[in-house]
Amino acid sequence: MRNILLVPAIVATLSGLLGCGSSDSGGPAYLQTRAAAGKPPVLDSVSHIQVIPPVLNGGGITANPRTVTDPDSIAAIVSFVTRNRSAWKTKRGLRETPRGSLILDFYTGPALVATVVDRGRQLSIQGHRVGLIQKLSRDDKAVLAALVGMPAEQ
Repeated sequence: MRNILLVPAIVATLSGLLGCGSSDSGGPAYLQTRAAAGKPPVLDSVSHIQVIPPVLNGGGITANPRTVTDPDSIAAIVSFVTRNRSAWKTKRGLRETPRGSLILDFYTGPALVATVVDRGRQLSIQGHRVGLIQKLSRDDKAVLAALVGMPAEQ
């Protein structure tokens, strides 16, 4: 009887260590995508986007998080994030999410594919074994805020 219970326990442990359940050096467990090394994760099959709003007025006040499920809205957000693919640059040290930043978590079903963070003057994207960054203009900040239905930072 004990041997019968041991097999599922071993399988569960191994599946957590392998495949899409593995994390990026202590970070979130991202779904493995077919992205090339040093390139942003592929976002073509995103089913929903969790929008985590920035801290407003520096006082710990935040708007409520929301989930984008409308396919047209998802397509517009994915298009915004991927339109400047050649501008993404490798940057070490992207583990820390800056306080007060707009965070977008991209999902395919229940699996996390990528996290995009508005870092003030930069936009970062993290995924399975990738952390990239590019410049973010003030106009693009406003566009991104409008696409996800959040108030633009002042």
